[in-house]
Amino acid sequence: MPDFQQDVIPGVQVSNLSCSKMDIGAMSGTFNSSLWSLETKNSSDLACAVTVNMSNTIYLVNSDVAIEPSQISLSKVVDDTCYSVNSTVNTCNTSLKIGKVKLQPPNSLIERLIERMKGLIQDQLKDLVCGSGIKSLQEELQNHTLAPPEPHPQLNPNATPLEGSMLFRTLVNVMNKAPSILGIRFGASLHAGTTLHLNLDFSNGLIFELDDFTELESFVEKLVGILNMLELGKLAEYLLEHLPVIEGAFVGVNNPQPFSVSLEVSFNDFQCDADGFYCSVPRSGGIILGNIRTKNLGEWDRLIVNNLGPFSAPLINHAIEEILGYINATGTRFYIPMMELADAHTVPPTPLLVCMIIVVVILIAGTVVYTIWRYQRTSVTTKEGVKVSLKRVLIEDLLLMGMCALTAFGFTWSNATTAATLTVGGEMHFMSFSLMESTKNMFQAGVYAFGILVFSFSGVYPYIKLAAIIVCTLILEKPDLVLLRVIDYFGKFSFLDSYAMLVMSAGLQIEGIAEVEILPGFYAFLSSTILSILVGNYATTVWRRNTSLRVNSKTKGPFDPETPEVVEGKEEEEEEGENQEIKRKKDTNWKKRLFLRIFNFVFIAGCLIPAWALPCIRYSVTGLASVVQPDDREISLLELGETNWFFLLTCILTIGIAPIAYGVMYPRCSFFASWSAADALLLACVAGLLQIGQFVDYMLGSNMGALYGARANLLWPLLLLLLGSMWQWLLAAEHSFGLKERVGRCIARRKHSLPAEA
Repeated sequence: MPDFQQDVIPGVQVSNLSCSKMDIGAMSGTFNSSLWSLETKNSSDLACAVTVNMSNTIYLVNSDVAIEPSQISLSKVVDDTCYSVNSTVNTCNTSLKIGKVKLQPPNSLIERLIERMKGLIQDQLKDLVCGSGIKSLQEELQNHTLAPPEPHPQLNPNATPLEGSMLFRTLVNVMNKAPSILGIRFGASLHAGTTLHLNLDFSNGLIFELDDFTELESFVEKLVGILNMLELGKLAEYLLEHLPVIEGAFVGVNNPQPFSVSLEVSFNDFQCDADGFYCSVPRSGGIILGNIRTKNLGEWDRLIVNNLGPFSAPLINHAIEEILGYINATGTRFYIPMMELADAHTVPPTPLLVCMIIVVVILIAGTVVYTIWRYQRTSVTTKEGVKVSLKRVLIEDLLLMGMCALTAFGFTWSNATTAATLTVGGEMHFMSFSLMESTKNMFQAGVYAFGILVFSFSGVYPYIKLAAIIVCTLILEKPDLVLLRVIDYFGKFSFLDSYAMLVMSAGLQIEGIAEVEILPGFYAFLSSTILSILVGNYATTVWRRNTSLRVNSKTKGPFDPETPEVVEGKEEEEEEGENQEIKRKKDTNWKKRLFLRIFNFVFIAGCLIPAWALPCIRYSVTGLASVVQPDDREISLLELGETNWFFLLTCILTIGIAPIAYGVMYPRCSFFASWSAADALLLACVAGLLQIGQFVDYMLGSNMGALYGARANLLWPLLLLLLGSMWQWLLAAEHSFGLKERVGRCIARRKHSLPAEA
């Protein structure tokens, strides 16, 4: 208590009271509208020091003090608004015993004098408590005047205003947007460039009982872990050394009325770097707490604002100085520890961008030249035998090459930029997501399987697919190749990176505090993935449609079993006969096809709808962040899609419309198979979410578990989604390779071979 000062006897003044050891015995207290009482049931032992000024000579007096069991009781009379109008002292029994006294510098004469005066000093201390002390309390209870708040300190000329610091802007945003924590709503604001105003709003009052301090011990352990994570291990040691040990205690508070608590923290000579992120304050007097105030607590407002606040603020500020000095023993300034921020790039490097544009121009120009050259040397005709016009050939080839070039441009753009970031307080980017960064981080975090999948299907496969489309169409002119159609079918797995990014980042979000910010790179990648599927559909179904390239193809398209296979050299009559036979079979089997389509609709819709309507993923937040978000978050596919409107539309198409349309129209409109991406979502969930904890530990640091951790569980609706995906794979395999017919022939051959073996 550096501000403590008291005249004991004439000519003797004591000040700067401090206690290095405090062993408080069992005590109890009651504070309500009619009675205030405080009772200590066991002795309390203190080791204290005080500065004594005797005749202008200053001594430091050290002594042990024992406080005997004491009791103070005060009856009150209150008005209709619960403000005290009168009070009466019921009991005031207190007794202090002073042990052996030591002086610095030593003075045997004064020590003997103090020994003889112990009784007088003990009586003076008792009178201080039961006399002037309790009288001041009674007067304060009837005092309805609140002390005005202290003015904010002025900003130093070379100091950084708090508004210019990213750190404090983030802190203010987080506190103003954070949800209620344990029924407390937080608020913050900045004033005069030097002061942070904090407000705690107890809108439901404060009602709690605490008799088990194991939860408090757990909180202290988490706090120590956070301090170690921030490289403040010395502060953790300081707290463990100085925090009191509480045993067998019970604390109860019952105040159902709403109230608020506010305080202000001023920063003297606060200085930051150009980005306002890495900041420092003087170790001495750099952080000053004050203006501790309450509102709507009745007479407690006056006691706290006028007495308890001014009494405790200097003690807290003194402790802050000690802590800053303990942490940063060298140097005059304390540097606020911060984590590294993640870089977010929204535009590719200029050299790469220029190269991309040049390549696109060369591809388009080369396509024009090559198409004209090929048109003069080959002849492509329609079914009627009419040569296809150069205009159509140029339009189709330029459209195909333009789509391929634009798709490659989009993939390259997205791979070279950041797709999304985990943003805290709308200011600080702590985690970034892009294909290259995510793949590298996954490998370094030990998430090898998922890293390989993401890099293969999102980083390599799209370019292989585009190259295959160009080779099979523009160069080989064989759009019906089975290889091309299989490559087109697997193109949907390019959604893997987008799905994985959002399902993983959704588990990292904390409402109002940490949110995923979608950047242009994400839209570029998702748009390119969609465009790549469109390119595949265009190449396999539209390009050179109804021309000799389709009719004369020797390879039957795997997704067009209803198109009769034409064998070169057959007579026209045989072809017509086969077509009639196929038509007859269609007429006789229409009921089977109708039943199959109805079954496909019911089964696939039944597998998809639960994942959209019911929770299919459960996220758990661990560490200190669980105080902000204590309950597990269970989200459905619809809620997951609402993270971003573009992603939601993509999910509706690829995990809703396309699978159902493919099943209903099977085997027609087979291009819907390349859009049915429920299996890609499942792969992202299984491979990504099951390793999200390992990924977060790497991204934030292995020692961040005390502050923040994330875990995820997959729920039963995803099993139905898996069944629906497996059924679609069977349909696609049957459509592509005729599995049913192959199995039937195999069984038939087996039956024919059995009698021969016998």
